[in-house]
Amino acid sequence: MVDEEFSIRMCGRVYYFTFTVLFIVLVLISYLSNSPRILGIDNFLFYGSLVLLLIFSLIISVVYTKVNEIEVTSSGVTARKGLLNTKTVYIPYHKVDNVRVNVSLIERIFGLGQLIVDSTGGSGLEIHMSYLPYPILTKMLVVIKRNIHEVKKEEEEEEEEEWKPYTGSE
Repeated sequence: MVDEEFSIRMCGRVYYFTFTVLFIVLVLISYLSNSPRILGIDNFLFYGSLVLLLIFSLIISVVYTKVNEIEVTSSGVTARKGLLNTKTVYIPYHKVDNVRVNVSLIERIFGLGQLIVDSTGGSGLEIHMSYLPYPILTKMLVVIKRNIHEVKKEEEEEEEEEWKPYTGSE
């Protein structure tokens, strides 16, 4: 077994960027309107609500990224999601069917990716984590595949010992 273990959390770069762009667009709309009232609301109230929206969205994005975690150990892959309603999925290496990394255009721009781990046996267990840092994600993928290969090799060796033909000389 490979002794490398990882535990990483989602990255909030995409959320931070999205909320910042939204804030800038709303400020530009209000600046270009040249009116003491924007959308029927006083400027002070408008800008105050914009700042509160930005602060609230940043807090939500920080909390969201802190409560989603994936852990790769020597025995399997564990994913934890949720703040109030926590969901934990553990898939041991001997049950892993497929491991893949997907990277969308937006994720590529921010240096992120998705890790998807499918399990065998019809249990329907699947780990799907988005917005993971790509350099760590590639290392994680190598470690997971190496551990899967080691487990499968050990299982094959055990099966060969079990089914060793009886020669009568023992």
